Order: sequence, then structure tokens, then C-alpha cells
Amino acid sequence: MRVVVILASIFFGLLLLAALIIGVFWWYKGGDLAQAVESGTAAGIDYGRVHDDLACRDQALELMGQCDGMVCGVHNQAFISACLTQAERGALCDEIPRDLGFAAGLTWVSEQCQSLAQEDSECAGVMQVVMEHCSR
Repeated sequence: MRVVVILASIFFGLLLLAALIIGVFWWYKGGDLAQAVESGTAAGIDYGRVHDDLACRDQALELMGQCDGMVCGVHNQAFISACLTQAERGALCDEIPRDLGFAAGLTWVSEQCQSLAQEDSECAGVMQVVMEHCSR
């Protein structure tokens, strides 16, 4: 139980730090981030209308490799979120354990990114969206 509390504290501390960083970026680059959300959402909707959820995940992971930086990460998060809302439910959720708790969910996301050799926050963001989508 103590480990879960420590992990939760670390996660929420990192989440708060990320929110602060995003806030500063938004202050300086608000237009770029807003545009990234808009374009990522539009691209995700278009892609999801003609692909299944597994293809959405694969495309989001491929997009990660094509760019870097916060604006790119925001675009990819918007893409995967919108894509999964439009896509037909396919085999994606068959690969994901149901009803993961908080700590187990963090472990699953980390393991998935390690297996894809994508150990960065963008991969974690994509896989977090995938995990949440499949838990619905």
C-alpha cells in the first residue's frame, strides 16, 4: 500500500509539473499548441472514420517517430483521442487487461513503451489514452 501511495504522489507531482510547463508553453506558444490540438483532432477524426482502433494506435506511434517536442506531443495526443472515438472497435482492446488499478496501469503503460523501444512521455501519453479507451 505504501508503494502505491508513493507512486501516486510521484505521478501527481509529475502531472502538476507537466501542467505548469504546459501553462508556460501556452503563455508563450499558445497559438502553436491550439493549432496542434485542432489539426491533431481533425486528422484523428478523418483517420478514425476509415480505420479500426488498432490502426489508430499504430498510426499514433508512427507519428511520434516523425517529430518531437511539446507541440508534436500535443498534436499526437489529440490525434489518438479523436481517432479512437471515431474508429471501429477492433483487436486493440483484446491486448489490454481490463480494470487495471492506478499502479498497475502505470506499470502496463511503461511496459508497453519499453516493448516498443519508445521510453518517452509521448509514448506514455498515447498508451494512457489507449488504456482509458479500452476500459470504457
